[in-house]
Amino acid sequence: TLDGGNGHDTLFLASRVAPHGHVIGFDIQPAALTATRSRLTAAGLDANATLLACGHERLGVEIPPDWVGTVAVVMFNLGYLPGGDKGLITRADTTLAALQQALPLNGQATFFDPANCRGDHLLVAEMVAPGSKVLDVGCGEGDLLQLLESRGVDGRGIELSREGVNRCVAKGLAVVQGDADTDLANYPDDAFDYVILSQTLQATRQPRVVLEHLLRIGRRAIVSFPNFGYWKMRLQLLVGGHMPRTDNLPATWYDTPNIHFCTIKDFVQLCDEINVKMERAVALDLYGRPLRLNAPWWFWNLFGEQGIFLLSRGRHRDEAK
Repeated sequence: TLDGGNGHDTLFLASRVAPHGHVIGFDIQPAALTATRSRLTAAGLDANATLLACGHERLGVEIPPDWVGTVAVVMFNLGYLPGGDKGLITRADTTLAALQQALPLNGQATFFDPANCRGDHLLVAEMVAPGSKVLDVGCGEGDLLQLLESRGVDGRGIELSREGVNRCVAKGLAVVQGDADTDLANYPDDAFDYVILSQTLQATRQPRVVLEHLLRIGRRAIVSFPNFGYWKMRLQLLVGGHMPRTDNLPATWYDTPNIHFCTIKDFVQLCDEINVKMERAVALDLYGRPLRLNAPWWFWNLFGEQGIFLLSRGRHRDEAK
C-alpha cells in the first residue's frame, strides 16, 4: 500500500494476506507510520507488514526483485493525511512514476511514450536494426532499453548500481548488476549484434580496454559521451578557473563518478589507434539536436556538447579474430 494514511488500508490488506502473505507500506509522514503500526500491533499483524518511511516514487527500488510479477494488489491512498498538514499532499509527478513502477509487479505492461525520450537515446535507437540482439552497458534506469524494446530489439542490460538494477527489473527489463571494467571480460565473442555504452565511457577506469571489449562482444558498438571540448566547458576553465559543470555533467569535481573526461577529438584519435572503423558519427548541441553533418572535426569538437559514434571492427581486427 502506498501513502498509508492512518493505516486502515494497510490493516485491511494485512488481514487478507495473513498468515503467509506480506504487505509493504510506504509513507513519508512519521505520524502516518506510527498510526499504521499501532493498528497492525493491535490486530496482531505486525509480522505480515513492513512499513517504509519514503515516498511512493521509490517503489521500484524498495520492492524485492523476486516480487516482480507476483504482487496481487498495489493500493494507492492519495491526497493528504486526515488530521494532518493539508499542505503536504501527493504530487502528480511522483504518483505517475510510482504507477509506472507498480504495473510490472503484477505482470502488467508499463506506460511508455517514445515521444518523451531523450534526443541522444532516439539517435542511438535509430542506429540499431530492428530484431537485433543488444547489450546496454551502464543502462541506468533502463530508459534506452525500453525504447529499444519498443522497436522490436532483444535488449539486455548491465548496471553497476543496485538501485538502477531494481528500477530496470520493475520495468520488466532483463538487467543484471555488473561492472563494465571487470565483467565484460566474461562475455563471449560475438554474443550481441550491438553493444551500447551510453554516457558511461567517462566513468570507466580503463576506457580503451572497455572499448575493445565492446567490439569483441558485439559486431558493432555504439558509444556516446559528453564532450569535454565543448566551448562552454572551455570557457568555464579559462574564465572561471574551475572545473566545468553543465546540464550533461552536473556533478562537482569532488563527487563526480566521471574519472576520464575526453573530447570528440580524443575519442576519434583512440579509434584510430586501436583500428576501429567509424560507420557513423553525430555531434549534438546543447538541446540534443544534431550539428551539421558536413562540419569538420574541429567544429564538432568545439560546438558539440556530446558525441555519438556507431563503430565496427577494422579489417585487421577481424583478421586477427
